Amino acid sequence: MDYQEIRARVETERGTRWLQWGVVLGRFLFVVLLLTGVLVYFYPRREAQAALRRKVDVLIAERDALQRQRDMQVRKMDWIRKDVDYLEIAARDRLGLQKDGEYVIRFSDEAKVSPE
Repeated sequence: MDYQEIRARVETERGTRWLQWGVVLGRFLFVVLLLTGVLVYFYPRREAQAALRRKVDVLIAERDALQRQRDMQVRKMDWIRKDVDYLEIAARDRLGLQKDGEYVIRFSDEAKVSPE
């Protein structure tokens, strides 16, 4: 190899260096644009999915409350069928009855306003 061939190769490498940086920059911009496109495409779906999750959470809470209410009703029915003492207390409470010599005191949560 003579001097002119070596010099030509060096000048070519220097001249294409900006092209190499341009290719690297182009690839970087392509990746950034690709990621941005993916985010723009899936973001509305993510919001809709989050809204549906919130709705499911509300429905689950409602279901749990109804299950607790149902369990309480089932327990009351079981007490009515099997527990005579509960049946007696419930009947006396609803009908306002009392045993001989027994005093019933009832408390109310509502504050009564005296008329003046």
